[in-house]
Amino acid sequence: MKGLEGKLAIVTGAASGIGRSTSLRLAREGAAVLAIDREPMKLGMVEKPVAEKIITLVADIGDPAITEEINEVIGSNERIDVLINCAARGGGKLAEHTSEEELSNFLDLNVVAQFRLCRHAISRMASGGVIVNVGSMFGETGASAMAAYSISKAAVSGMTRQLATDYGPKGVRVVAVAPGLIETPRTTDRMKVDPWLTANLVGRSALRRAGSAEDVASAIAFLASDEAAYITGVVLPVDGGWSVAGLPREKD
Repeated sequence: MKGLEGKLAIVTGAASGIGRSTSLRLAREGAAVLAIDREPMKLGMVEKPVAEKIITLVADIGDPAITEEINEVIGSNERIDVLINCAARGGGKLAEHTSEEELSNFLDLNVVAQFRLCRHAISRMASGGVIVNVGSMFGETGASAMAAYSISKAAVSGMTRQLATDYGPKGVRVVAVAPGLIETPRTTDRMKVDPWLTANLVGRSALRRAGSAEDVASAIAFLASDEAAYITGVVLPVDGGWSVAGLPREKD
């Protein structure tokens, strides 16, 4: 994909799911990737030319010291070309059962930590820099009994638009993806025991399937590339058409 070769990309939440798939995709496109997660990213089964482009950093992005840890790995003067904010807290419950402390925990990781990394990356970006935040369709539509999560993801969308407005004149693009139901180890286990999830998030999507982490990684790679050079401030649904095909339909 045009424009990723030789770029330095930082990806959070890189040990599994969307973050892992995105790290591998960007490395295959020629980017040097700093893959951050609280768990180490396992590269044993990854082809050597790709694995050699990935440096792993075991760290907690919720820790304010994360920016210093990044500097220690890449150098305090190294330009950052791409930031992908994948790390997030999931789950939730109804608002009336959500304490202020629980809401703060979601906001701390899903919003404040992402904002901290965005601010740090922007200070090190030149014209052509790109930030891709991972939001959620639940941040766009709301979701039953997921108050704190949906609120935090709505804030990610707002942050994306604001940063795009502020830093577009500098030549920095800020965009987001809003995945629908994506098959990860966590969601796959839940789908096995939760027929509501399958019926409402798979059965009511236009494509009638759950997405894969690779589906989202492909969208992220496109947005981070020069192919999307005139796209900023948008939140791209990656939901198989769930957001536009939510009404019940006749059986196939």
